[in-house]
Amino acid sequence: KFAMGIDDQGPVTTGIVQHPLSDVRRVVRAAKNKKCFVCGDCGATIRCAKSYCRRKFHLPCATDGECVTEFFGSCRSFCGKHRPQQTSEAAPAQGTNCTICLEPVGDRLSYHTMLCPVCKQAWFHRGCIQALATAPQHLFTSPRSSTTVQGATAVADTKPLPIKRRSQEAVSEPAKKTWQTPYISPTW
Repeated sequence: KFAMGIDDQGPVTTGIVQHPLSDVRRVVRAAKNKKCFVCGDCGATIRCAKSYCRRKFHLPCATDGECVTEFFGSCRSFCGKHRPQQTSEAAPAQGTNCTICLEPVGDRLSYHTMLCPVCKQAWFHRGCIQALATAPQHLFTSPRSSTTVQGATAVADTKPLPIKRRSQEAVSEPAKKTWQTPYISPTW
């Protein structure tokens, strides 16, 4: 869970992200004295999913603490010590590049490198995967053709297609919460 003490109760029409406001307030009060194991500040609302682990952390501190948060299924979070590990038998070969940014991924297994679970050949930086997963598709372009990249279909070619952000606006947009859905005319 992303906040200790909040359970999914089904659809709620008021509150924050379908959680009753009273539950959110209760969790905020309880977290006031909970220290983050990463930064040491109070207000940590996330606890490691391992029942015997007492580590707590802030969501923004997860990367620095090498924590893993699963945004699917039961939405579990793990501290760096208990996070799920990829089952890769080999480290990336010397000179292996990230399929997204085309920068070297290094020559050893780490929290910051990920192997594609499907083809078992493509390597990625964790940060590149996270940036691609959370950014609006219209902010990514192909540097080769200046056309908009539509999800993963643009990189399904046999050669890696580097993806870059169209502008610095892409970095600040999620922080400002200024997302806009472009109007697309019906094709019929």
